[in-house]
Parts: sequence; structure tokens; C-alpha cells
Amino acid sequence: MILWSLGEFGVMLAAFLAVLVSNAIDGREFFAIRKKQDQRLLALAGLWLLAVAAGAAIGLFRGHDPNYLLGDAYRFSLLPAALALVYFVVRDRSSLDHCLRSFVIVYGVLLVLDVVRFGGVVLQEQDRLTTETAHQAGIIAPLVIFMMLYDSRRLFRFAGFLVLLEMFALLVFAQMFTPLLALVLALAIFLIPTRRAILLAGLVLAVAAVIVSTFYLRDISSRIPAHLRDKVESAQNADSPMDTITALSGTRMGEILYVLGDMLEHPTEIPFGSGHGSMLSPEEIGPQLVIDWRNKHYIHAGLFDALYRNGLVGFFLLAALFGHLFLRGRSLYRQGDPFGLLAMAIVIITVLLLSFDMPFESPVALLGLAFAGLSVREFASAKPAAATAPPALRKPPHFLPQRSVHA
Repeated sequence: MILWSLGEFGVMLAAFLAVLVSNAIDGREFFAIRKKQDQRLLALAGLWLLAVAAGAAIGLFRGHDPNYLLGDAYRFSLLPAALALVYFVVRDRSSLDHCLRSFVIVYGVLLVLDVVRFGGVVLQEQDRLTTETAHQAGIIAPLVIFMMLYDSRRLFRFAGFLVLLEMFALLVFAQMFTPLLALVLALAIFLIPTRRAILLAGLVLAVAAVIVSTFYLRDISSRIPAHLRDKVESAQNADSPMDTITALSGTRMGEILYVLGDMLEHPTEIPFGSGHGSMLSPEEIGPQLVIDWRNKHYIHAGLFDALYRNGLVGFFLLAALFGHLFLRGRSLYRQGDPFGLLAMAIVIITVLLLSFDMPFESPVALLGLAFAGLSVREFASAKPAAATAPPALRKPPHFLPQRSVHA
């Protein structure tokens, strides 16, 4: 996870520096803000960065472990950094298309490598394939589907289709059902509002998924059932419905319950959190969780991680930022631009995964792409061709009556 986030940030930073140098050589302005709405979102990102600084200061004041403190500060700072870096890299429709295609193609190559790795896992009779590529499948699914449906070039649409099939195969083989459910939800978001031909493409994908799943259940599940069987047995032996949910979800539900309970027990931590580097106490959740707990610091659910260490103030700033992106996406989609649907899908999938199974830093690059893409598409649509035509050729608004030629 750490190497993945460092790699993402390194690529974003390198692209930013390359574009900066290119613009400096050409003498073009680089740091211009395209729209007033962009200023508002960047202001929200700046306020979130202040909340992150407050969380780091609280952690420093309380003497938290410096390694965990620095790690938390880095992870939470990635969001405003990604928003700004991608915004200034993606300057027009062409660079947006290149960035989107690069995301999907690089991810597709990683998928191929992991599917090959999976063959070795099966041959070695290991319990399961644990891969960051599969973890990231849920959040990158809207991007893959968007390219498959709306890219201007047929080759890239077909490449998106192949990557989507790879994602289905890897997630089923890897027994990672939360990203698989996110992928299905992303398909529903894109396919339900669209036309019959696209629904047919969705049906083809569904049939392919059933075929892959059937192959998996018949030939592979008998050799890799261990971690699923253990969860089911723990759930059957649970003493209460909450213990059943906890057993099926692993440590995730226990972490969420601990975060909420600890904040209620310490009301002074509610506004600004417990500080970066703060630790958890898994023994207070239940003995069945201590065995599976990675350590006393890690929280799977990114939103609850942010809430616990940056407080309710930071949580509301995140909600405002996500709401801003979603509303702009809805407005753009209503104008007939499908990129608005992509932005809404990214926000929906991000919020759902961050509420349970995704670390905070995982979706920041995609959120940056959604922000930059909305800005570019809105900026382009704000300059209609009719505005440059002679006054006599401009069409009146649709709500005004048309004058008769013989009048």
C-alpha cells in the first residue's frame, strides 16, 4: 500500500514538473485558475490541509509515535496535493484524454501481471492472492467503464472492455468481493441511464462474469477456501448479530466501532480528533479481533480514519469537498457531457469504499482526475460556437418565440 501511494504521488509530481518546465520554456502561463468554482474547491482543499496540520500538531503535543505521526500526515496531505497537481497537469481535453487512457492502460498491464501471479498461487496451493491491484479495482472501475463506453477511438474502447474482463477475473480469483461489488455498482451507474446498445454491452459483461465465476467455483474454490471458510465458521459460532457482522467483516467493523466509541468517551477529541499517530486498543472490541489485527494503528476505513485523527471539523470539510465534486458532475451530466457521470461515479464509489474497506490515500489520484476533468469540460462548454458567430446568425434562446421570416 505504501509503495503504491508513493508510486502514484511520484508519477503525479513528475508529470507536474514536466508540464511546468514545458510551459516555462514556451513562456505560457501555468498557474492560472480556470473557473471560480475551481477556486472554491481548492479553498476547501486548503482548509482540509489546515485540519491535517492541526491533527499533526495534536499528535506531536501528545507525544505520539513519530513514525506513525509522519505517516498519517503524509497520507492525509495527499488529497490536496493530488487535486492541485493533476489540476495543473490536465489543461485541456487532449491532456485529459491522455491522462485517462494512461491510468487505464497502466492498470491493465498490472492486472495481466497479477493474473499470471495468480497461476503460481494456485499451483503452490496458497490460501489466496493478496494484491494491491485487486484492492484498487473498485475505485478505478468507473474510469475503465468510461473509457470502454465513451472514448473517441475504437481501439481504446476495446482496450477498456478487455481491462474490465481482466478485473472481473482477478477479483473472482482473488476472492476480493468488496471491490467486485464496487465494480458491479459502477457498471450499474453507467449502464442504467444509457441506451439499449450499452445495456447489451453490460449483458455481455455479465455473461462473461458468470462464466468466469462458474469456472472459479468448479475448478479453484476447492483448493482456496480457507479464509472464507474460517469467516463463515466464526460467524456461525457468534453469540450475537453484531459478533456475526464482525466475524464476516474481519477487523473492519471492530475498527469502526472502536473509533465511534472512543470519540464518544472523549468528547474533547470530537472537534479536531485524537491527533496523528494515535493508537487503537483492539482488546476492547473483542478477543476474536485481536488475532486478525494488523497492528494498533491501521484503520481500513479511510473516512473513519480521517474522522478519528482529524475530528469532526476535518470530516465535514471532506463531506463538503465530495459534495462539491458530485454536484458539479451532476450539473455537467445534465448538460449532456458523460464526464459528469464519471465524476459522480468516482465520488459515489469513493465514499462507499472509504466507509468500510479502502485506506484514505487510495482514491486521491482519481479524485484529482475528476476535479481536473470537470474543470476542463466545463471551461470548454462555457464557450459555445454560437458566441463567436455574427449577431444576425445567433439563435435566440429556446424559450423565446422564433420570429417569422415574413414578419
